[in-house]
Amino acid sequence: GRLFPAVTPTMNLPQTDLSLVLPRQTKVLMVMDVVESVRLMEQDEDDFVQRWQQLVARTEQVLPLHGGRLVKSLGDGLMLEFATAQGCIKTAFALQHFTEQDNQDRPPERHLYLRMGAHLADFVADKHDIYGSDVNLTARVTTLAGPRELVITAELRDQLTAGLDGDIADLGECHLKH
Repeated sequence: GRLFPAVTPTMNLPQTDLSLVLPRQTKVLMVMDVVESVRLMEQDEDDFVQRWQQLVARTEQVLPLHGGRLVKSLGDGLMLEFATAQGCIKTAFALQHFTEQDNQDRPPERHLYLRMGAHLADFVADKHDIYGSDVNLTARVTTLAGPRELVITAELRDQLTAGLDGDIADLGECHLKH
């Protein structure tokens, strides 16, 4: 076969500085994902997908109650945005409670556990996605959480008020990729 040179577009599109077009926002971001989702899917794909869809539906019910919004689905996780730290924490507790209820009549190897990470993030948003280093940081903070845990950054902790119905343990300084 004949090889052809790579085709490159010839139109010149104007370069735009997105920071001038899209305003920066500061909101609470939370990433949650299912611990060992691949194993659960391999055990029973139909059951996992059904349970995942039920969790997403429950999330969509809870979010408006706490000033939250679903930013995007990540396959076995969700990225959520909140106006307040309290709304984020209340949603996290509600979703953890939902999975605990779902696990009650299942054997331990079929339990679905969530891990969550949250951060007071500064980012740029367009109609398709959100962007910025704080978005990446939120996802990386999630990796510090174990099953049924929510890890939050110090910036977010400082937004919480007295009366939080939960225990806070300081993890100290944690080093994350980038």
